[in-house]
Amino acid sequence: MHPRFEDWIELIEGSVAGAARHRLEEHLAECDECCKREREIRDMLETMVADRLLEPSPAALSSVFEALRPSGFKLTLPGWARGLRERLARPAFDTLENRQEAFAGARSSSVARRLRFNEGRLELDILVEAEGDRRRLTAQLLSLGEEPQPLVGARFLVSASGTIEADGETDAHGGFLREVAAPGDIEVRVATEDGLVVFTIPDC
Repeated sequence: MHPRFEDWIELIEGSVAGAARHRLEEHLAECDECCKREREIRDMLETMVADRLLEPSPAALSSVFEALRPSGFKLTLPGWARGLRERLARPAFDTLENRQEAFAGARSSSVARRLRFNEGRLELDILVEAEGDRRRLTAQLLSLGEEPQPLVGARFLVSASGTIEADGETDAHGGFLREVAAPGDIEVRVATEDGLVVFTIPDC
């Protein structure tokens, strides 16, 4: 049985020691396939350090991890999101039956679905507009209290079918606008103080 992708990362970064490190080194000496894989991963990490990429783009991470066949979508998450505990938000509103409804500021409501989610003191209001094979997301994040306030500068990540489509920070109005090319359910992950809140938008 070959070691996992993350095992080689830990070996290269020196975060594994003792018997575990000894087993990895022994396997490396005996397995040509893993020896090649370890060199590829080491070269990738050295290139990232040389280029001073403190936080690689989602597209770069997705391409590298796909080429190296990572074990699971979580490995492709950007460094700020990897390993954080996830909580699923519940839907509070959905205009699935009335695709003509859109919220103020949306540029088109011809083929649109609006959803609102709540998780604790966090609310996501989002409009999904279909244009051929692509979907445009127009969203606003609010911090709920006596008076809801835009959640400014919140880190978010958008994915579909296990592919990272975009990540970034909300603007001065707590909003963001992104397009999704991959099919399937859309997931929006938002970083909070105690983990990631996941908003799932079913494909339809």
